[in-house]
Amino acid sequence: MLIGFVLLLLVTCLNFPVGAQERSGKQREKHPPSSEVPRVDPVRQGSKSKRAAEPGFQEREAKAKRERKITEARSRPEMRQDSSKRIDVQKHIGGRPVRSDHKQIFDTVRSGLVGGQIASFSDLMAPQVYVNLRGGESGYFSASQAYYLLENYLRTRKLSGLEFTTMGEAESTPYATGSAGYSHKGSREIAQVYVSLSEVGERWMISQIKIY
Repeated sequence: MLIGFVLLLLVTCLNFPVGAQERSGKQREKHPPSSEVPRVDPVRQGSKSKRAAEPGFQEREAKAKRERKITEARSRPEMRQDSSKRIDVQKHIGGRPVRSDHKQIFDTVRSGLVGGQIASFSDLMAPQVYVNLRGGESGYFSASQAYYLLENYLRTRKLSGLEFTTMGEAESTPYATGSAGYSHKGSREIAQVYVSLSEVGERWMISQIKIY
């Protein structure tokens, strides 16, 4: 009987380390070592809290956040593609939008051409105007010569539905271009109309008129 008690005691002692190791491993799985948990630097944390208490801190943080978002958005491939498309469109229409005073001149020219009233914009013609007329004269003329050329030309030709579909500025030259119905001797066609301006002294004046 004594021998049996001794053997039981030996078996218990031999199995104890294995069970302890298994329990220890399970505890480590449930609770990872403290070294894996990120530590907070008390100095840095205190510095951040101090900055947060400064006047305007939240506004600066919000502004910085917005700037980061804008930078990230611009760095995306799809945004770069959209930007390039916008640049191409701007080049197509002349580089930059037409100014309001330029647009007013173009509107006056459009109304005068459609109504055959060249006098309505004759005072807007530059001293030298380049005129190019389909089936008519072409070249540089004085303001008075350009006036009579256009007036005689539109007596036998009628422009209708003229709209300047593109207005812009290329190389510091404001311009407008569009199409109109063109009738002459019973035939009806489509004509392109181009008008550009140049700066004369302190005024913007008509430097080119083309109907082609």
